[in-house]
Amino acid sequence: LVLEWLRRSRPRGAPKLQLVSCSATVCAETRRGVGWLVGGGGKRDAGVVVTAAPAHPPPRSLAQRGVGNVRLPSTLSHSVYSGRAAARLVMLRVASEELMPEAPLLVIPNGGSVPRCVDELRKAGFLSAVALNQALGVLPADEGDAAQGEASPEGMMQQRQLLADSYRSEASRRQAELPLLVTSEHAVRGVDFKGLDCVFLLGLPQRVDSYVHAAGRTAREGRRGRAVSLIFSEEEAQRMDDFRRELGIKVEKIDLSFLRP
Repeated sequence: LVLEWLRRSRPRGAPKLQLVSCSATVCAETRRGVGWLVGGGGKRDAGVVVTAAPAHPPPRSLAQRGVGNVRLPSTLSHSVYSGRAAARLVMLRVASEELMPEAPLLVIPNGGSVPRCVDELRKAGFLSAVALNQALGVLPADEGDAAQGEASPEGMMQQRQLLADSYRSEASRRQAELPLLVTSEHAVRGVDFKGLDCVFLLGLPQRVDSYVHAAGRTAREGRRGRAVSLIFSEEEAQRMDDFRRELGIKVEKIDLSFLRP
């Protein structure tokens, strides 16, 4: 909408608008959308794809993704904990105690309620759990009008910067005592906290691109990180095996089917 407004408001004869778009997985669908936005007929009008060399060259075994030949970083480890859906928070507790992450992020499937998940986590003993939007100072839609005037854009930007700064180094992470951030698959895209060391997925995404985006929130810029998927069915196990083959990754498997709620 913003681009359309800009295009219509520009005087005749003005130079053509230039759009620079960035993505970790530049696929054909992304280019097609960009092409239409700039007034063209599809991905052929999206322009040139420019890629940057990774800070840590990945091994050749990792598959390339998208037009930009994106790979998951070699510093990212992958684990799967399988068990009963009713015992998912017990499984999360076991995984957390085994891995002891300092800066974790929990991703729930699209359609799930982040506030409800946060409440369940706190009742289960994860007292530091907090919704990502709350940590960033972004008000839920149903609270925006009631809280209007209480939080300025400048205040929210300052809060976001403070949160981002607390993830930058090991010393700052320990000093800040970082929370367990909770968000959805959709909202996790674009999250860029350099020091996130573990991403927990409470259920496996339906699409491999969604897995790439969620898992890629950790192990950024050469740092080590781990993506931990909690799965609860044979169908999810098969889908994870498909992801493994397509992405060329190794996946550690842990069976927790003996756990009860």
